Amino acid sequence: PPGVQVFEWAWTGLFGTSEAVVKLPFILLAVMALFPLYRFALAWTGAGTALVGTALLACLQYTVLYAQLARPYAIGFFTVAVLSDQLTRYLAFGKRNHLAWAVVAMVACGYVHHFALLLGGVMVASLFFLLKPTQRKPYLFACAVMVLAYGPNLPIFMRQLGHGGLGNWLPPPEPAWIGTYLTWILHFSTPLMVLVGGLIGYGILQSIRRPWSGGPARWILPLWALAPFVIGYAYSVWRSPVLQYSVLLFSFPFLLYWVFGGSRTMGRN
Repeated sequence: PPGVQVFEWAWTGLFGTSEAVVKLPFILLAVMALFPLYRFALAWTGAGTALVGTALLACLQYTVLYAQLARPYAIGFFTVAVLSDQLTRYLAFGKRNHLAWAVVAMVACGYVHHFALLLGGVMVASLFFLLKPTQRKPYLFACAVMVLAYGPNLPIFMRQLGHGGLGNWLPPPEPAWIGTYLTWILHFSTPLMVLVGGLIGYGILQSIRRPWSGGPARWILPLWALAPFVIGYAYSVWRSPVLQYSVLLFSFPFLLYWVFGGSRTMGRN
């Protein structure tokens, strides 16, 4: 989608093309995304999960690398974060201003990256089933606004979809892709794998000791975490390769908050 390219054209026209200037907005937005993501996790899980997950988001090479690139990933990371936060706040409080910001964030996702659009669509559609009856009519109106605002880009989207994927240089994923992806996230580092595995194990033990129904978080978090991967993997195998580590960055926070869900009661220290 043209959003980031148009932004870069305007930004560099105003401030020049030095490396620091070009990277600055991407880095700032990636860092700013941590705050709505923390608030999202706090609402759906608890302080322990929110702190552990957000701490990892702040320092893993996965997010740090893509935050520095003047490409769509950092901005999509931010727009998805805002969308998750504002949808959550509308669900909780029913205020129109939260819904309005969700519309802005969803449209921005569509103009930033196709996988951000895909994840945003999953998020918006799935949250409908949790709304109170009085919230549904404004929500459907907001969805119509999202579609209309994305309309000008639809011809571009259809043309790009017609090209298939990146098969001229990207191979389709193999069964080992998942393991390589997870070990890459953890820097191929045995100490880090042990640490993260220990935290997940601690959360599982806590869940056994203090059973937690989790409410809709039990299906919302895995759905948002895994839907882009499953769809991207299937598309890459059956049509044309598109699945890369970068395109799963947008759903990565929800994967972390899901696997650390059992750590919700962990003390802040």
